[in-house]
Amino acid sequence: MKLPAFQFYPGDWRKDPGVQSLSYHDRGVWMEILCLMHESKERGKLTLNGSPMSDDQLARVLGLDKQNLTTTLTTLLTSGVASRDDVTGAICSRRMIRDENLRKIRAESGKQGGNPVLLKQNLTTHLKQKPTPSSSSSSSVSSSDLILSGSPDVGESQKAKKQPAKPRQPNPLFDTLAEIAGKRGTLTKSEGGQIAKALSEIKAASPDVSPEMIRARAASYRRAYQGAALTATALSAHWSEFAPAAPKPADVPIPEPQGWREILRDSKYGPGGIFEASSWAQVPKDVKQVVVERVTKQSKP
Repeated sequence: MKLPAFQFYPGDWRKDPGVQSLSYHDRGVWMEILCLMHESKERGKLTLNGSPMSDDQLARVLGLDKQNLTTTLTTLLTSGVASRDDVTGAICSRRMIRDENLRKIRAESGKQGGNPVLLKQNLTTHLKQKPTPSSSSSSSVSSSDLILSGSPDVGESQKAKKQPAKPRQPNPLFDTLAEIAGKRGTLTKSEGGQIAKALSEIKAASPDVSPEMIRARAASYRRAYQGAALTATALSAHWSEFAPAAPKPADVPIPEPQGWREILRDSKYGPGGIFEASSWAQVPKDVKQVVVERVTKQSKP
């Protein structure tokens, strides 16, 4: 069924740090992509005739240069505004997908007269009849982003008691990555999954990663991308970019060859030339290399 519109809340759009970190050009491209996702067969995922839309196809649809579009898509993904489907690789809006799932559940519930048993059978439950948040922001957390308990049957709430959530075991690496991404306290399932995935990619690139290393590269990211939102996904995507430079190899001294003074004296560098040297240590490195080469040639039979 084709829907004539999708929900858009300007307040969500203006408050989302990922969207606000984008340039006006990139925001405009993202809004066009949202409109295309709304028209897709699977709302919230950018597809064409049921298959993921390629970058070439999207560039033609939007009338953009391929290189320009590629730069914008990279920005949308690293800032956490857009995502890619884990299975198909299609660009998607997490917010629009949640809203579409919520719409389907409400529609099915309405057909059954709002039967709470139907809601209980669905993963996304405990629905209240309030307007759903806007699809304009892909990273804002809505009520549909949380996994809540199902609506109980009459009398069932008297039997079932809410079980307290088990506290998560401390993990220095996970906790540091969540902290630098601004995620403190209780995380949603989606947020925890994103941080865990980013940490897995970072550990694959740097098996000896430490909390101090994460903080150091996060600081480098902020200096390099001022104004951009720092997310766990963005840091993992740019992780290797901020690797410390390899130490320069030690300068190996060139041994003093026999007869170097005669060779130096007979060359353009000797007396009356560029310089005079009373010891091998005073000879510049590049001149030493020339002298050694000549000594080697003379020593050959």
